[in-house]
Amino acid sequence: MKKLILSSLFIANSASDAASNMALPIDCQTVLNRMETLSQRLNQWSELNPNARAQSEVLQQSIEETRLELLQAWQNLQNDTQRSDFIRDCASKIAEIDRQIAKTEEEIATLSEPRR
Repeated sequence: MKKLILSSLFIANSASDAASNMALPIDCQTVLNRMETLSQRLNQWSELNPNARAQSEVLQQSIEETRLELLQAWQNLQNDTQRSDFIRDCASKIAEIDRQIAKTEEEIATLSEPRR
């Protein structure tokens, strides 16, 4: 558990450092902003649902890995077409994480409902 948290912090700091060292286009910044919103949502969700903390950490790790992947790969892309395709792929990954969060929230809500 501590390793997951520490690696998440390392990845987040690395991603933050990488972002501050390069100019990102608006589309890429939009994806990064969406990742940050999801990350905050996960933090709130795990505080409200302690039993789902492990699932939250897995999803948080996925967000951080995608963020780092985007920032690292951005430096290696050679043209606008490659960059556009890459941003689209990252946005798709984030949309999938968002769907996973929504599904897990629904499952928790169902489990939390009083039984009749």
